[in-house]
Amino acid sequence: MAEHSYESLNRVTDVSTQGAAGNPLSRYTYALDAKSRKTGLTEMDGRSSQWTYDDTYHLLQENIEDPISTTHIPNAISHMI
Repeated sequence: MAEHSYESLNRVTDVSTQGAAGNPLSRYTYALDAKSRKTGLTEMDGRSSQWTYDDTYHLLQENIEDPISTTHIPNAISHMI
């Protein structure tokens, strides 16, 4: 079963799923900025991603941190012109 949580402007902030016995299978918690852009994601296992945008809403960078593999992956995003 999937459950969704929303903030006051009806934007998704949390998505979680449970198994038949009620045990948690997944959980994704989103951070949003004032312009409704998703700026971050945290998964149930603690892995997180943060996103940075320019003034025209193009994704500029994604940073991923994984506590299980102790990895930090900064990624610059390039756009085709």
